[in-house]
Amino acid sequence: KIPFAIDDLGILTKIDDATRGIDYYCPACNMPVIVRKGDIKIHHFVHKASDFCSQETVIHKTAKMLFQKLVSDWKNGLAQAPKINRKCQICHSIIQQPLPDKVQSAKLEAPLPNGSIIDIALLGSEEISAGIEVRVAHEVNFEKSESLPIPFIEIDGYEFVENPNEINALLDKFKPFTCKECKER
Repeated sequence: KIPFAIDDLGILTKIDDATRGIDYYCPACNMPVIVRKGDIKIHHFVHKASDFCSQETVIHKTAKMLFQKLVSDWKNGLAQAPKINRKCQICHSIIQQPLPDKVQSAKLEAPLPNGSIIDIALLGSEEISAGIEVRVAHEVNFEKSESLPIPFIEIDGYEFVENPNEINALLDKFKPFTCKECKER
């Protein structure tokens, strides 16, 4: 079951916004998918079983595309800045912190100077300033976590695809964050 698909214009479409009779494609493998919007089962897109496309692959690719769209919509004045739920380094309360204005765009699967690849690169003008890793099957391993040359967070792909407006940092390697109340103290 695929929650999002790509239409003929390359637009990522949620199943609730899909129309029967229009061609849609899997975001991971680009194979045609079928709109399933019946009265009994949950609405979804589906395609034939594949040796190279799995639910994990679809969720991973969809989450990356959704995050890129959030940044694009924000920068084009169509939405507010994406907010990430982060822990204050002092009181450990969860606070929504918007992406900084210096973020200008998001690039998928960007190579970094050390040879690793970040799922989503956050760019300020043309330079990568931070990144997002999407966890689906496994978390970012310790070696990669310690060697990435940029600040990054890791998000849960399934959770994010289900609710793209709720971005929770599972692993937070951004600059440490202090909430307003702790700063005032």
